[in-house]
Amino acid sequence: MIVETPYGCGDTSSHLLTSVPSVFTPVRFVPLNSREAFIRQVASTPSAVITGATVERNSQFASPFSTQIGNQIGKLCGKKAGITGINVMINASMKGHLATMCADDDFSAGFESQSGCKVVSVKGLNMVQLHGDAWKVQSGVGYVLEERENDFSNHAKEACLTAAASNPWSIILAANGGPTVSVNLARFLMLSSSNRVFAINGMHSEAGKSGASGSFKTTTESLDNAANSLNLLAPGFFQGKVKTGKDLQDELKKKPLILLDLDLSRGKGCTKSKYILEAGKENTDVSPGVSATRQLSSYCSAAVDIIMQQVASTQH
Repeated sequence: MIVETPYGCGDTSSHLLTSVPSVFTPVRFVPLNSREAFIRQVASTPSAVITGATVERNSQFASPFSTQIGNQIGKLCGKKAGITGINVMINASMKGHLATMCADDDFSAGFESQSGCKVVSVKGLNMVQLHGDAWKVQSGVGYVLEERENDFSNHAKEACLTAAASNPWSIILAANGGPTVSVNLARFLMLSSSNRVFAINGMHSEAGKSGASGSFKTTTESLDNAANSLNLLAPGFFQGKVKTGKDLQDELKKKPLILLDLDLSRGKGCTKSKYILEAGKENTDVSPGVSATRQLSSYCSAAVDIIMQQVASTQH
């Protein structure tokens, strides 16, 4: 590693680093010409795919217990790895700041705490060069994806998540969030197996809505754009898998989003409902999240029980 010296400053030997600073975190680099191969490898492994919000701890847009919910559900999913066959979790590294509540980091920390469970965090090179540690999560192994010099769409990492979701045995956990999560939701539902996409509504604020639960209205154009962007990012993998127009609408009708709602009646903790994502429509149901410590454990354990039931019902 060499620290650059301004032109004309003479001998640079004193600027050579003899060792990597201890504060550096190692990552694995994926060259642009290896992206397709990397995505195929990601897609070959059943994974728990995370997409969700990153918010301040006192945010009005999330449950104040979001970190605890992520940790507990991640941990419980890790404990069930022997049943599901899923011992890898993948996220898109959207940490932002050490003090945030971050779905990517919170679920991953809980999952990785279980024996034999691993976490993969993907991120794009251009954004890492712009923001540095804003893309650093504390869990797992980081993979930095090389991007074209003028590509600041930040979509390469989303292509990796979608490829992971396309594995027939993967599960997808969508946690709160806004438009980015809403776009990912459409991609995941399109390419995943039926009944494998779950909205963790316990992470909602009192307002009870989010991109993860389909609360943002979609259009035919926005759904088609979400699909077509995958072909631009990794055409060799997504070509032939991606659908648009009526074909996409028909596919989404077969793939309900499973909503995991907080339910305090009769000590249930959590109940499920289903929602079909459709162009021109939005989920108008309100599903407030966890607002008290006493609700936390019962919601998380019941939510994971429902996830396991759905996984069991779709396995051979």
